[in-house]
Amino acid sequence: MQEDTNVPAPGMPPEVLQAAQILAGKHNNGSGWFTWIAGLSLVNSAVILLGSTWSFLIGLGATQIIDGFAMTTAENIEAPAKTIILAVAFLIDLIIAGSFFLWGMLARKGYRWAYIVGIVLYSLDGLIFLVFQDFPSLGFHIFALYYLVNGFRACGQLKQLIAAYPDLASGQ
Repeated sequence: MQEDTNVPAPGMPPEVLQAAQILAGKHNNGSGWFTWIAGLSLVNSAVILLGSTWSFLIGLGATQIIDGFAMTTAENIEAPAKTIILAVAFLIDLIIAGSFFLWGMLARKGYRWAYIVGIVLYSLDGLIFLVFQDFPSLGFHIFALYYLVNGFRACGQLKQLIAAYPDLASGQ
């Protein structure tokens, strides 16, 4: 299952089609969370590095630590060194967030290992919020992990359904 799992093929028994559609929806929803995590983490980073103090709960703790370190380091430094420090921090943020975007793209294509890597990394990232006792962000990590795990499970179930009904794969 290398292709996107959006719409099953017609001509199958209605209950099989319905099950495949439900599983494909859960799978796509789960993999889509990686994109939200990546995108909002970059928004958080941009906002923080531009000097604001608010952020989205869904963002990554790792990027927030990098941004905080960069802001503290650059606090008493003159331009252009300050700009370089903040740019390097944002570049690191791009790499971290980009990896989550990549896990999402691969997960959407049906690579269950990408879900696993992303879920493990996002779980570890959640521990940052536990250490800093940021319970709203930790709670949102748990909420997002629920949907990531559901997407992972749906991906596996959809693969089993396609194995049982190979014509499902041809309609995508």
